[in-house]
Amino acid sequence: MKKLLIIIFGIFLSCVHQQSAQKLPETPRRIIEKDGIYSEFLENGLEVILLEDHGIPLTTVIIASQNGAYTETPKFDGLTHLYEHMFFKANRVLDSQEKFRDRARELGLVWNGTTSTEAVRYYSTAQSKFFCETLEFMANAIRYPMFQTKELENERPVVNGEYDRKEANPYSHFWKAMDMAMFGDFYVRKNTIGDRKVIATATVEQMQFIKDKFYVPNNCALILHGDFERENALNLVNQYFGDWEKGENPHKNPPIEHPFLEKSQSLIVHQSIDNVMVSINFRGPDVLRTPEQTHDTFAADMIANIARLPNSRFMKNLVESGVSTNAWVGYRTLKDGAKIYFGGECPAENFAQFQTAMKTEMLAILEPKYFTEELIKEALNALEIEMIFFEEKGRDYALSFASGWCSHGTEYWVNYMDNMKKVTVADLESFAQRYFNPATNPMVYGILASEENADKVGIVAPNLELDFKKGESK
Repeated sequence: MKKLLIIIFGIFLSCVHQQSAQKLPETPRRIIEKDGIYSEFLENGLEVILLEDHGIPLTTVIIASQNGAYTETPKFDGLTHLYEHMFFKANRVLDSQEKFRDRARELGLVWNGTTSTEAVRYYSTAQSKFFCETLEFMANAIRYPMFQTKELENERPVVNGEYDRKEANPYSHFWKAMDMAMFGDFYVRKNTIGDRKVIATATVEQMQFIKDKFYVPNNCALILHGDFERENALNLVNQYFGDWEKGENPHKNPPIEHPFLEKSQSLIVHQSIDNVMVSINFRGPDVLRTPEQTHDTFAADMIANIARLPNSRFMKNLVESGVSTNAWVGYRTLKDGAKIYFGGECPAENFAQFQTAMKTEMLAILEPKYFTEELIKEALNALEIEMIFFEEKGRDYALSFASGWCSHGTEYWVNYMDNMKKVTVADLESFAQRYFNPATNPMVYGILASEENADKVGIVAPNLELDFKKGESK
């Protein structure tokens, strides 16, 4: 115990010395400051985002990278996720898994990583008295990984275990089928879990390639949340990350835009679930693709928020009526292959009635007066309240910020509510005409049901397109 205290005290003195030894350069910085969010860029391109919260003595250090399934080719299918498993391993300073874990225990860290289609996030949370040490810990992990062959071999079965769990989930089979229908040959850019064969043959050289290409400061953000002081935090960031060498822009030659469907498709997936689920997916606007599509992302969010209002026509006709147990309009802001979709679940015996109600609603959304100024105001009020509560969720809020940063950057986030308040009825009507008409934006119509329910009530994949002009089936 005495030895441990001496080690920690020595590290503490080292941090204090480092804080006072290096100050921030006096060169101009690009700075964003709004609503409790502070952002600036180091000279190497690393964006440093500070979310101060002195409510409790904890700090979270997050490293976000603009990486994920969307950067992968078939030869690298799933390796971004495998790399995530190699992040919290041996590095130049802590040269074994045992030393790494011992250090994490000394600091009392809660740490993890996540990989999605276009965001990678690593984080460590500790008591704020270990803020300096946590920054150093994360800097060593991101900058100096060793990629030991034995550790890579040990992680393959761990990743395969995640693969097995996903395949055991009936809903994952459905969403995979939907994405394969929507994106075809480009599905690899949606397949975060990857290909078993690729994971089984992954090499240390591939890990190093990913590190050198994507884990460079100009492709990352350092997001700090919790109990710290700005000047001290920026000095420490400069100490541990300021000399991190800038790399080439990994996105200078971005992948081509996902082709839109030429015609609508339908499918049914049989899995053992109690209810029946329907999802009707359209391609949505990709944020930052063009100014027009970025503008459309706010209309997409507004439509989704209006739909979930308890008194919205959508919710009344599909849920309050008793036709379904749940219904939604969904949209996630992405820069590579965004979707907007209608969906819901219902008892098997209600399936025919649910399909009719959903079709009626999708046709009605194209008509004038479906959206009103009153609904926009109500949705904005509900969204603002939700955002206030969300900001109180500490690390979860910071992690959500990190995910958003990977897709659309800081300025989109800090100006989000201002832009939502600019959305008009005309914007929503224009969006509906351009994105919800299968004649111009083909859809994927999918049904998830057990074979028993499908046989009992005659559920089959529809071989039709919705005629939005006449409201009839072709």
